[in-house]
Amino acid sequence: MPLPAAVLKGMEEFNRRDFFEAHETLEDVWAEENGAARIFYQGLIQVAIGCCHVQRGNLEGARHLLAAGQLKLQAFAPAHLGIDVKGLLEGAARVEDEARRLGPEGLAAFDPGLFPVLRPATSGGGVPSSTPPSASAPPRPPAGP
Repeated sequence: MPLPAAVLKGMEEFNRRDFFEAHETLEDVWAEENGAARIFYQGLIQVAIGCCHVQRGNLEGARHLLAAGQLKLQAFAPAHLGIDVKGLLEGAARVEDEARRLGPEGLAAFDPGLFPVLRPATSGGGVPSSTPPSASAPPRPPAGP
């Protein structure tokens, strides 16, 4: 099933680093969802707004929202609804680590090239699913050699 137009628009905004607008667009989708999809979109929104806080120099807001978004999205890795969640999680962790390293006074020097990009899942990156794995499921083994 293709992603709704609003999600595609939110992804484009996110990838242009227009994180506030991506948050606004995705929030409209989130408001119409329930269950696992609602949690998934909330995680995307939190990562987007966390990146927005980095852009605006708000370290505490960035750390809080990036961590909350990652926590929600972990259950959906490696991919969900055709989106590369694993790559997004890696990117969000990179942003959080660099923001922490720079500290509140150094956040203006944040390299925007470190912001994550929302990408489609690759054919080997996991089958898009409609629900996250069960919290009681055993952890997945590491991929390949």
